[in-house]
Amino acid sequence: RAAADFCEEFDDFVFCHNEALLYRWIEEYEPELFARIRRLVRAGKWRIMGGWYLQPDCNMPSGEAFARHFLYSQRYFKEKFGVTVRTGYNVDSFGHSAMLPALLKRGGIENYVFLRPDSFENSKLPGPLFRWFAPDGSSVTAFRIIDGYGSRYGSVQEDVAAALEPLEARDHTENIRTLAERKFGRLSFDDYAQKSKAFAYLYRCGYESADITDTISKMEQEEREWL
Repeated sequence: RAAADFCEEFDDFVFCHNEALLYRWIEEYEPELFARIRRLVRAGKWRIMGGWYLQPDCNMPSGEAFARHFLYSQRYFKEKFGVTVRTGYNVDSFGHSAMLPALLKRGGIENYVFLRPDSFENSKLPGPLFRWFAPDGSSVTAFRIIDGYGSRYGSVQEDVAAALEPLEARDHTENIRTLAERKFGRLSFDDYAQKSKAFAYLYRCGYESADITDTISKMEQEEREWL
């Protein structure tokens, strides 16, 4: 409900969320909120992500279990919202099957966002953005979440700086700081903390579209030589 409020309050704020089961619960128990979300999806203010029925463990389930995740969730999202999810994510799975890119691809997923393994858990990852290949040759564009997915109380400024650092090191031409400054003028991180509009914009990953699918596509274009 708060996310829907933000979408309606801030022109630049777009919310991304996945898991078909949660949408089914909202449809059943909060039909007014569900109708509101459908309107926001049609308006491009709310993006359906993930492609899972419920975010799974990615070590133990069988291939058939993954297939059912995509079958039921993609069918539901298409029926209720008219969308096919192209970017999957699993923010805190403690491991991944080597065949997951093949399963994702067959489920209609082209991009995958994850957290683990972090760089200290597997230093062999080429960077936050790379092409992930399954043993059968199937591949998806993978993006590892930079510096976690939450902030401790009082640490937001440091966390934003930590997230900006690797993007600037890769010399992205349209990074978060550049677009925020272009839209709101040059701001210190103290200023960001005081300006909810700027923070809503930062939430959008720094690109002109909040759809993380579009964000990954743009990053791919900028760094295609090393993907």
